[in-house]
Amino acid sequence: MSVTGKAGSIARRGVKVQRRIAITQALFWPALVLTGVVIGTAMLLTARRTNRRPSPTAADTIEEAPLPGSPAASA
Repeated sequence: MSVTGKAGSIARRGVKVQRRIAITQALFWPALVLTGVVIGTAMLLTARRTNRRPSPTAADTIEEAPLPGSPAASA
């Protein structure tokens, strides 16, 4: 292979690498924005889902205390 042939091969390889770098850079920001949108949507849906659940009322959360002197009180 001649010197000019080697130089052309190296130049083609360099162009291929530059093209790949340019494509990667061009796709980076849209991918980053899309990831943010997906994460934001997931957080919003999770927040809405947790707000739909009925909140426990005071009657649901009060536990009955055992009466003094009962076997459950001494346990």
